[in-house]
Amino acid sequence: MHDSILFYTKSDAWTWNRPYAPNREEYIAQNYTKEDQWGRYRIDNLTAPGVSHGGESGQEWRGVNPSTRGKGRHWYTPTEGEMCAFIVDNDIIPDWPAA
Repeated sequence: MHDSILFYTKSDAWTWNRPYAPNREEYIAQNYTKEDQWGRYRIDNLTAPGVSHGGESGQEWRGVNPSTRGKGRHWYTPTEGEMCAFIVDNDIIPDWPAA
């Protein structure tokens, strides 16, 4: 799931203010109950709905086939944004994102 924000300007001179509100401490404590050297986290489903079209995101990984989690599911593999940067910075998936 995601939200789409449409952004229009009259000229090339514009300022983007990222819409952001920090999470409440109660929300963090309730939902992010695990912690390691990188900070707090939660256990979540690492698959995404849709069709993998036979690519690597639909293949078995560490003994788990994502299609067993539901019809058409594949591994969620972000190719941009903060999670992608985390994967790259910590070499979690070698050579990620694939060219």
